[in-house]
Amino acid sequence: MTKLIQETFEQIALLSEEQQDSLATYLKKHLAEFLEEAEKERRIAEGTYT
Repeated sequence: MTKLIQETFEQIALLSEEQQDSLATYLKKHLAEFLEEAEKERRIAEGTYT
């Protein structure tokens, strides 16, 4: 997972400052939803989602 995060940061670093700001705003707004969905998918894969 660490490698994936590092690659993602490298891609973000290539964006213009304006694009980075837009991405940060979007992520800040939707991060809780992303994390909830990721947790749901993890639990489904493990067979522990009810």
